Amino acid sequence: MPRLPESGQKFCMLYERDCTLSQVLTDLDLPLPDAAAQNKMRRNLGFIMGRWPDPSEGTDAKAMAAELQRLAKKLESLDPLFSALVKAGRHSHKNFQAAILLSRELRPEIENSNQFIEDFHTSARYVAEAAKAAANKLGSLKGKPGRLAHCWYDDFTRFLVSIAEQNGIKATVVIDRETGAPRGRFLELALGFQRLLYPAMRPPNPKALAKRLERSLARIRNDRIV
Repeated sequence: MPRLPESGQKFCMLYERDCTLSQVLTDLDLPLPDAAAQNKMRRNLGFIMGRWPDPSEGTDAKAMAAELQRLAKKLESLDPLFSALVKAGRHSHKNFQAAILLSRELRPEIENSNQFIEDFHTSARYVAEAAKAAANKLGSLKGKPGRLAHCWYDDFTRFLVSIAEQNGIKATVVIDRETGAPRGRFLELALGFQRLLYPAMRPPNPKALAKRLERSLARIRNDRIV
């Protein structure tokens, strides 16, 4: 079964410019569920699509870790400024004056601006620590190219497997012995449902799709064994 969406999980609307979910189901000769079931299917697929790492954003593990480290450094660089207002002790004249000006500018909107800055300072420290921790975790993915890209597609494959099981379809890709071309009902499911994915998310042709499905199915089976 596809993974349940996590808190804060990104959601994408289905790509229904050329066809709708109900049209895909009809074209695949699958039973048409009621509106509630279709909405659930649409939500599940939308959350799966939300896990897709857009190549244009460079969302590989190394780039994400670097971005999180930069965020942590930026937040930590603000510490002297905030400390000048909320902590007793010696501070640079520049930071002290800047903190006073910041507090005054906040007062029209925030009654206790000093307390607000103190709370923000505390939150910034927590976020900086969380960013560094997340970056360190991503560092464990080094040497595993494409790991993040696999995550969303494996969930898409699980979605297809779930549909297949509900309709008595074997979740395997068949390769024609004579032509070497992929075929089969499961491949048809993938070809149908991938019409709801954004074009950049789709393999370029059925052969590439079959290879991606085979690799994904193998990873899913290995996960089950483990």
